[in-house]
Amino acid sequence: MAEAQGRVIGEVTVPLPRETATDVAALRGDPSFAALRAELAEVTRRTVPV
Repeated sequence: MAEAQGRVIGEVTVPLPRETATDVAALRGDPSFAALRAELAEVTRRTVPV
């Protein structure tokens, strides 16, 4: 994989569980995860030109 320089477009707090066995399907269905995805999408729309 090629390395690329990135840039910070926004900061979002990501509340990930600390357990080693995380149920990813349950995490995706969690309302807080949906809110996080919406926040990431909004930050991306505001800052990344199309």
